[in-house]
Amino acid sequence: MRKILIIEDEHIIAYDLLQTLEKIGYAVIGICNSIDDAKDAIKDLKPEGIICDINLKSDKDGIMLMEEMKQIHNFEIIYLTASHDKETIKRAMDSGACYYLVKPFSDQQMQAAMVFMENKINEKVEGIPSQLSLREIEIIKLLSFGKSSPEIAEILNISYHTITTHTKNIRRKLGLSSNMDIVAAAFKNKWF
Repeated sequence: MRKILIIEDEHIIAYDLLQTLEKIGYAVIGICNSIDDAKDAIKDLKPEGIICDINLKSDKDGIMLMEEMKQIHNFEIIYLTASHDKETIKRAMDSGACYYLVKPFSDQQMQAAMVFMENKINEKVEGIPSQLSLREIEIIKLLSFGKSSPEIAEILNISYHTITTHTKNIRRKLGLSSNMDIVAAAFKNKWF
């Protein structure tokens, strides 16, 4: 079951989303009503998919938040908004959204959006060797984004020693000799 995070500052809409998603079989791991809560939840809960309102009554909108958080953790995005102007839609899609829903939307529209999200998540995982753990995949992803081992330890809130153990295991499983080889393999195989 996919881990889905809701970022929505309107409590009634967030609760309706929760009910809809649970009804169609998804596990909602959290609801965030502010930018700060969302940042903490993404770092701590590592969602696979995020349903994010664009207008969050903050100096940042949902698109800016998602672009920032994609530097830390990889996930798929469905945007929600009352706006459907061309510029907002373009910004949303350019930020890597897999779907864009205009409020109000039906349960069937949400279900269709979730099918798109599910397909995008499955595409990303398919090419990665099955012997790698989810944590190892996260580390490969962060290495691919140019993060150093100490930076990765801080981002994942684990010790530097644990990171070196994971990278050693990744190299062993993939038959590689250095962290640079891990990054090269990730780019060559288009894992992320």
